[in-house]
Amino acid sequence: MSFQIPIGLDSSNLENGIDGCLIDARDIPIERWCVGQLKGRNLPVASARFLDQVVNSLFERYGHPR
Repeated sequence: MSFQIPIGLDSSNLENGIDGCLIDARDIPIERWCVGQLKGRNLPVASARFLDQVVNSLFERYGHPR
């Protein structure tokens, strides 16, 4: 048994005998996600763009402020 947020679920596994079910959000405490980097450090362009895509995707999907 494992727990996975939907954004990381590989739907191809569902075809290989792995089953999944949603857990009611009322049964899960709300958590905050935090993204950080070292002060004064610029991320490489690819890393910064990837991080921006992840943050935007989470915001669009769950609607929480960044």
